[in-house]
Amino acid sequence: MYSAVDDRWYETWQSDGEVNVIIVDDGLASGASMRVAVEALRANHPAYVIAAAPVASGSACSMLREAADGCECVATPEPFYGVGMWYEDFSQTTDHEVIALLESAGRREIPATRPALAHSGR
Repeated sequence: MYSAVDDRWYETWQSDGEVNVIIVDDGLASGASMRVAVEALRANHPAYVIAAAPVASGSACSMLREAADGCECVATPEPFYGVGMWYEDFSQTTDHEVIALLESAGRREIPATRPALAHSGR
């Protein structure tokens, strides 16, 4: 299920006219959802797609290093029991909270018009 914030899963930057994409998730257990996101973004032909997460299983990081142009995982603890085990508070964050946090952090506004993502799950 996608929400309004799903369009804000990634941040792009321009370098010599090329679009580079970093996709960030709160953690990667199997990495399957991130892999689908990488594949969907590839349909828009970005120069680079990088997957990133603060915590992940070693197998998810390895798989995403193959699927994306790179994968940055801050921690890959063993054994890895699940993403929520590595957070003090793993409660859901609402779309409103995420948008407010991004705005308060002084992030640039995401343009209203941009190429559509290559998925139809909205």
